[in-house]
Amino acid sequence: MSALDVHSTGILSPIVQFAPSNIARRHIATWNGIQADAVEVVRREPFGYEFRASRHLLIMSERAERDDGETLV
Repeated sequence: MSALDVHSTGILSPIVQFAPSNIARRHIATWNGIQADAVEVVRREPFGYEFRASRHLLIMSERAERDDGETLV
């Protein structure tokens, strides 16, 4: 297995885009054809995200809540 190659924001192109773009702090890691994008949302306000890629997306959240059909992360 090859060593983990960890990069800061800006070195690899993130596959999930956030709006507004400065709401997220991220660290990207790649190994053996897998890319992980660890994202920390830094402000509590509404945001949007977009995903377009020829690969799968898995989203995991440490904290989230639902209220009246809306998810808060």
